[in-house]
Amino acid sequence: MKKHRFFPVLIMVSFLLSCAANEAKAPVQPGSFEAALQAHLTDVKNEVAGLSDPGTGKPLEIPHFDLIYETAGHIAASDHPETDLAIAYSLLGRASDAGSKVPKLHRPLLFPGAHHIDPETGFEWYYFGTYLEVTDPDGKEGRVAVLLSMQKQRLIGLATQKAYGLSDRDCMMFVNLVTATVDLPGTQKIIRRRENFQLPALGGRGGFSSRGEAFYMACGPDSLIGTRDVLPLTAVVRDGDNLSFELTFIPPDGMNPKHAFFKQGMPNLALSGRGYTYDPSPGIYYSWPQLRVDTENDRHLVIDGVAYQVRGGGAWLDHQLMMQSLKNPKNAQHPLPFVEDPLPFNGWSWQYFNLENGTAFTGASFQKGEFNPNPTIVYGYYIKPSGNGKRWRSSYLWGGMHLKDFKSFPVITDDPASPRVMLPNRWDYEELQDIRGKLFTGTAAPWFTDGSFNGQCRQIISENPVDYRDSLNTAVRGTGFCESVGFEKVEAYTERALAWLKRNP
Repeated sequence: MKKHRFFPVLIMVSFLLSCAANEAKAPVQPGSFEAALQAHLTDVKNEVAGLSDPGTGKPLEIPHFDLIYETAGHIAASDHPETDLAIAYSLLGRASDAGSKVPKLHRPLLFPGAHHIDPETGFEWYYFGTYLEVTDPDGKEGRVAVLLSMQKQRLIGLATQKAYGLSDRDCMMFVNLVTATVDLPGTQKIIRRRENFQLPALGGRGGFSSRGEAFYMACGPDSLIGTRDVLPLTAVVRDGDNLSFELTFIPPDGMNPKHAFFKQGMPNLALSGRGYTYDPSPGIYYSWPQLRVDTENDRHLVIDGVAYQVRGGGAWLDHQLMMQSLKNPKNAQHPLPFVEDPLPFNGWSWQYFNLENGTAFTGASFQKGEFNPNPTIVYGYYIKPSGNGKRWRSSYLWGGMHLKDFKSFPVITDDPASPRVMLPNRWDYEELQDIRGKLFTGTAAPWFTDGSFNGQCRQIISENPVDYRDSLNTAVRGTGFCESVGFEKVEAYTERALAWLKRNP
């Protein structure tokens, strides 16, 4: 094995052993953990009841609260405690992060400290979309796309944590969702990582670095290992012959890791991102576009029993802390949580593209209410190098899109007999523009028709690796991912979720 340029072997081994020891704390007594969960849920219920429906004057209630509360009370005896909690908390909707710290949204983000997972906040994750040039053992050349989303979800609010004497890790669940799409001559398929959900309070493994340390996040045997500035960053997944890899990502040529990301979220007056998102989804959001795979080191990639040689590739990396809030923008009264939540659909289409000319763009449209196959991209950024390629410059992006080539998929991806949902397999973009004018009109086509997998709450998600081709400027092309979330009707998912919780006492 070659010596890693950025992490000499002995230093990396020492670092990992230290992290593993930190994660190996004895689990909480099951009864204490269940009592803390139920105490937290009671606090959430009371916080929701502090809001009232102006139409009736009655306090707001969380639908199906008794079943959520009951589930938490016997979670240690469940065969699927992580899934049970994920499903139960999904039914909390906009109250799912109640009791957690909300980032101070009017202060500048301070780096590298902001790169670390914040243990006191709610839902937070690192997301990789990676496309790799590969050769199989028979010498056939092709490509592989890897999607990774490593997440932490806080299950117990800060007040309850203190009352029960729990550590931050005791109050969390860690999740790593990974898929790989193989696209070689004669071979096209998707491989999903086997379930990797971890509850430290019940003996699971999960960890993260603190400010001032080199970046680290782990879920079970999988990890993200970086520097104080994150990059270079090594992604490690260990799922045996099913799906395993160790890949290191570095900035574009000539770009310092300190400046290799750009801020997303709501724009400032110059229409570049502030790095913050606001109610009803308060948090932080920033991204690293146009990352490169480090090809000067050994690359390990095994998918479905086949070992591939990695010759090169690129990636996009997100850090998102995007919580749920009972508050509305500017403290508006409506929409009322639980009473006026969007129906029948509550979802979105998100996408990013690293373009061959060194620029990139990302955008999102939303499904709130009746389904719309031609939604408007109301949020996005166009990113290009500036300062002789030393950093990124971004500008707010918007425009039209068309969802096409819908195909039917089972909502439980390993159960063809489960109910089915329609997901798009082509994305057309119409006159995407920033403040300077028109930028893109083109099409994103998938490598493979199926990008579906199940999240921890058994919601169906689709992440398709795609090729982008522009019709305004045929020289503009690139590669990225198109994401579909919430394309199952809310009431259909709720029915499945309730059936699961009732079936698993």
